Amino acid sequence: MKVKKVNWLDEKQSLNQAISSGVEFAFLSPDDKQVSPFAFCKDYLQDAVQGYVNKKTRSIYGFTYNPTKHPEVSLTKTKLLVTNSSDVQFKTKVPHCLNFLHQIEDDLKLRKTKVYRCEMPPKQYARCGVWLFEASSRWIKSPPMISMYSLLIRVGFGYDTDQPYQDYIKDVVAGNKPCYQSVDKSRLASAEKGIFRILSSGDKKIFGSKIENNYPSDVDTGTMHNSYGIVGFAMESPKLKMPSWYED
Repeated sequence: MKVKKVNWLDEKQSLNQAISSGVEFAFLSPDDKQVSPFAFCKDYLQDAVQGYVNKKTRSIYGFTYNPTKHPEVSLTKTKLLVTNSSDVQFKTKVPHCLNFLHQIEDDLKLRKTKVYRCEMPPKQYARCGVWLFEASSRWIKSPPMISMYSLLIRVGFGYDTDQPYQDYIKDVVAGNKPCYQSVDKSRLASAEKGIFRILSSGDKKIFGSKIENNYPSDVDTGTMHNSYGIVGFAMESPKLKMPSWYED
């Protein structure tokens, strides 16, 4: 596996998160700088993209992304740092997660995710490692897509079967397969309708190609964080503001 040298972010933020252990995420800039602190809550990702695209500071639940202070979010590729300090066997699960993601990317006709091991991670991640997931820019083109991608990564770390991904998702939701993070059984159940709608209709048809259209500057941070992810998309929470996402 190829290695990536990362310029780690030396900043602490007091994040107020519903999840306190498990997989953590942070974006990586085009020039390989960590964009924001690692977070268990994946909804901070869409907050950061909205802030970067609109050149506005976004703050919520202790998280802040300031486009004049923090590194750029990569928009030509999705570059996501992934780790889990509570799982010393984390690296052994990376190939299973990739297998899971690649099946989905095949169906969406997306460039397949590549993974790099990051050099000299912060000491709390030394045993589990930090991994760069580098993928198509289409995964970041809208809040539901980056939310879906990060949820699928978390679910994919529990994938250890030859099952087609569709069957695995249904088995996790039904409780027939254990979930890597227990909280994701209910999250996946709530997101399932939205995930399969994207897989059926295609992300390009639903969200188009212009990222700025999918991260409106006049949507407040609380709404973006709580209602514009893959679960909110499945529940049609953004429909009034984003009717094009729900056109047949």
